[in-house]
Amino acid sequence: TLSIIKDLALIDGCKQIWYADDDGARGRLTALKTWWDRLTYIGPPVGYFPNAGKTWLVVKPEHKEEATRLFEGTGIRITEDALSMEDAIGGQRYLGAALGSM
Repeated sequence: TLSIIKDLALIDGCKQIWYADDDGARGRLTALKTWWDRLTYIGPPVGYFPNAGKTWLVVKPEHKEEATRLFEGTGIRITEDALSMEDAIGGQRYLGAALGSM
């Protein structure tokens, strides 16, 4: 996964966090979309398979429409309810737009 992490670190406007094989990112929606697309492209050849079905995008209410448009067809679930997500992911809080799995 180190090669994936280094590759994705080159994307402007996006910060990522990894714990073993779990990953997440925060940043501008367009940067997150670039990050996701790149992850799903470079991951499988090295044995890392992102699971969109377990992935949530947490956004501010005013960005939900854009997020829905950008991530259409990816299988990623989008929410603006950070408090529900906080409960669902073990008390971790996301601010702004964040992409991660649970």
